[in-house]
Parts: sequence; C-alpha cells; structure tokens
Amino acid sequence: MPVKYSGEPQVPKASPFDGVATQDMTREQLEEFVMQMREELDQERQEKNYFQMECDKLNTFWEISKRQLADLSA
Repeated sequence: MPVKYSGEPQVPKASPFDGVATQDMTREQLEEFVMQMREELDQERQEKNYFQMECDKLNTFWEISKRQLADLSA
C-alpha cells in the first residue's frame, strides 16, 4: 500500500549517533546504527515508490487528456 504523503516535510529524528564516528562505537551501537539506517532506507524506498506512482498517474492523465483533445478537435 502506498505511503500517504501529508505534504509536510518530515523532520528527521535526532539520533544518538549524530556526530559520533563509527570507529568510536561499540558493537551494540553499530548494530543499532545499522538497524536505524535500514529503517530509513525502507522509508525512503516507500516514499520513492509513492512519488513514482504519482508521477506515472499524472503522465497517464496527461496522455489521455491529450488524446481526447486531439479526437475532439479532429
């Protein structure tokens, strides 16, 4: 199911990893960091798919409208 876009940009959550080098993290912190990055990646993929579907819908609408206009003027 596509993600509903509210029209408001989502503010990224503050991360406890901001400003911390990965070399200074413990194994547990790195695992948590990787999980967080995967969640963000999944969210970005969902949003990309949603926007691509919206773009495709608009292009289809445009092509149909253009064809109808050509048929009416012919």
